[in-house]
Amino acid sequence: MNKKIIMMLYLTVSINSHAFITVGNDNCDSSTIGDALVQAVNNADFELRIASNKIYFENLELDAIPVSLIGGYDSCADAEVNSFGVNKTQVDGSSLFKPVIVLENIANTANTIRFANLEIVNGLGNIINPSGGITIKDVDVQIDLENLFIHTNNSEKGGGLNSTRFDSTGEFNLIFIKDVAINSNTAMDGGGLYCAESQIHMYGESVIQSNQALGPGSGSREGDGGGIYVTANCQFNFYSGNTSSTLGIVSNTANGDGGGIYASNAAQVVLDGYQVEVLGREIGNTVNPVNITNNLTNFGDGAGIFAQDNATQVMAYGTIISFNSAAGSYGGGVAVDSFAEFTLIRKPEPCWDAYLCNQLVANKVYSSVSFPSFGGAVAATNLSNITIKQSIIYANQAEFGTSLALDSSSALIESSMIYKNGQNGMINNLQDKSAVDIINGSQLIIALTTFANNKITQSVINNNASHVSLFSSIVQDTEGVYDSLLSASEQFRCLLTHEDNSFNGNDVIVSSVDFVDSNNDDYHLKTPSMHNCESSVYQATVGDIDHNTRTNPYSHGADEFLTISLIFKNGFELN
Repeated sequence: MNKKIIMMLYLTVSINSHAFITVGNDNCDSSTIGDALVQAVNNADFELRIASNKIYFENLELDAIPVSLIGGYDSCADAEVNSFGVNKTQVDGSSLFKPVIVLENIANTANTIRFANLEIVNGLGNIINPSGGITIKDVDVQIDLENLFIHTNNSEKGGGLNSTRFDSTGEFNLIFIKDVAINSNTAMDGGGLYCAESQIHMYGESVIQSNQALGPGSGSREGDGGGIYVTANCQFNFYSGNTSSTLGIVSNTANGDGGGIYASNAAQVVLDGYQVEVLGREIGNTVNPVNITNNLTNFGDGAGIFAQDNATQVMAYGTIISFNSAAGSYGGGVAVDSFAEFTLIRKPEPCWDAYLCNQLVANKVYSSVSFPSFGGAVAATNLSNITIKQSIIYANQAEFGTSLALDSSSALIESSMIYKNGQNGMINNLQDKSAVDIINGSQLIIALTTFANNKITQSVINNNASHVSLFSSIVQDTEGVYDSLLSASEQFRCLLTHEDNSFNGNDVIVSSVDFVDSNNDDYHLKTPSMHNCESSVYQATVGDIDHNTRTNPYSHGADEFLTISLIFKNGFELN
């Protein structure tokens, strides 16, 4: 059933006996949602309470109607007393092959519009209304989406949800998404969600999972943003995840770039594993990380996250980016291109885990005969920038730069652990030549960082016509520390390394390091490192890997040894 209801000023408004309309197949005000919308306009009752005792095969176009749709009632009798059951109300858009819900042209009202306790399924988007599930266009009212299951929808842009402004006012759609699952949707771009000129906050027990961006057809590199596609000044803020990776942005696929997230055209993406206040709401928590996990690109780059264009930024705090696989050339976990920026740091407040707060773990970018792979964990190309602090970079794979690769770009790595990346060139046809690879005039600063037990085949750092600075760090690996060619330049100072034949540096000590338990991936220092620097060569901007304030300006590596007990196991072992 297709209903398009236009708000008209000449409608006679009568006062209903209650401020809502019930919908269902028992003793209800209406048996269909479409007819209930007509009553809502005539009676100025802008809340529909929809029972779950039937499936609603409807395609709803709410044009200028600020109506809340609340499902989850077992019957209309329960709806009358606002008593919820356990089942969501299913709205199925398959009957007319159109989107399930279109919400547009809503002027500013005193009330928030809510969609709650609904299952949105089997919608088909089109050029005008591009999401198969929920399309939101040009709204000047706050929208709350809560406890929704949006699945098995198909569209051009945003299979499950699309929020876009077309009115050129410079305003944003403002949407809060809580406890929402966007699963198994497909689109040309943005398999799960598409966002432009909007501000979205997604939190609670939310997940964007198993969505696909297929492009115009299978077998090509087109089709970006398997999970989400964020563009045109969209501000997308995501706060969901857990240690078991059942929440977050999980197991999405793109034929092109960005298996989990694709960001472009001055988009702002914030992945926040902390608790924050937004417009009076407490959002997020300090118990769980944000997860970007197990996403895939079939042909493109940046399996976890892909970002490009000037003013596009991805900022991650308390975030795990893990087990993502790219079949392009760059960035198994993260790829940034064309002036974009990626930042992975922690906030001053306590994180969900003192040591494991931020992680890039077990990401891969595969090679082919024509296109070798760069940056198993993270890669930057074409004047992009990366900042990583107080993070774990572990068990990632690529042909060049198992942990990090730069091509005509820049990066700062501080107070981080880079260990056991690569598999000695023995798995997935990846050669694992270096832990870090920089080419074509890139600029890299690594400070107060620990390299250990990387399973590489040539050198820890490979520098081709670029500049690298390595300060106040520990390098304990089997291959040489450094390899360079084509007018590369370097600065090495205040290091504790396993060898010094491959580079020239000042204040370098060649010695083994006594870690707490490297077999079980605990690279805290068991004893203080030997300090021999005459002066501090790099001023720390953050604490050590455990967020302890550094007391010794000449300390080496990610961990500063303290007299208090720091011995614990991190629980990650991927051998």
